[in-house]
Amino acid sequence: MLVYNYWMSSFIGFILLQCIVGIWLLAKRANKTMRGLVFSILFTFWMLVNAVFFYFFASLSRGVWGSLLFFLIGGLLIYYFLKRRNKELKKLERR
Repeated sequence: MLVYNYWMSSFIGFILLQCIVGIWLLAKRANKTMRGLVFSILFTFWMLVNAVFFYFFASLSRGVWGSLLFFLIGGLLIYYFLKRRNKELKKLERR
């Protein structure tokens, strides 16, 4: 049980570290616009929601697969919105 709790706490620590790095990178790339700030806040909130749900689903002893699926869906959504944002930025640069 100690190994399980250590693994879960280190995973949640990794997610929180990823949130901090995500805020820093998105704020650096946001060109100080309100849209970039809102996007970085939403990104951080989604990563925290992923961490909480991962811990909740894994602690129910139903297995980790449901939480990994939730985490994967969240990652794919973030990837989709990042790609969409990059396309919009490229369109604006062309004008």
